[in-house]
Amino acid sequence: MKKIKTSDKYAFVSTFVFGLIAHFYRMANWLPNWDSLVFRADTQHMESLGRWFLPYASIISTEYELPWLNGLLALLYLSVAAVFVSRIFDMENKVAVCLLGGITAAFPTVTSTFTYCYVADAYALSFLFACIAAYLLAKKGRIAAIFAAVLITLSMGIYQAYVTVTVSLLLCFLLINLLSGE
Repeated sequence: MKKIKTSDKYAFVSTFVFGLIAHFYRMANWLPNWDSLVFRADTQHMESLGRWFLPYASIISTEYELPWLNGLLALLYLSVAAVFVSRIFDMENKVAVCLLGGITAAFPTVTSTFTYCYVADAYALSFLFACIAAYLLAKKGRIAAIFAAVLITLSMGIYQAYVTVTVSLLLCFLLINLLSGE
């Protein structure tokens, strides 16, 4: 097994710590909003919205809104996603990697997702799939593109908005390589 890079550790830990700082209040309290009042127990059957994989992604946690469980799982998935983003861009600077972790954990879209805490873990898993797919497409060979397509499909089956994450990461990767002459 390969040794884990120091930058990967920084990305993971900084995302998790910044995420705890940013979202601990939500994870420790039940803050009702319209969806959480309706979905105290949500069976996650949202096939009509195109979220056919959401019930399977939510099976890891629970059908109930448990902010601490859903929040911890979401932070775990976001932390792993930050590792893949740092690998896409070959980030080695510890400060930059820690800032990436902070942005990943406390971005306004992530904070908004935490208001719907009953699906925060599943949506974070969708984000993770999108980031892994971008990594595979950017850094691995043609065979990995097949696995990346599967991950994009699963990501879109959970929450369709995160396909833009894959596209944005790949565009940034291509633009940086174009400007650097690689």
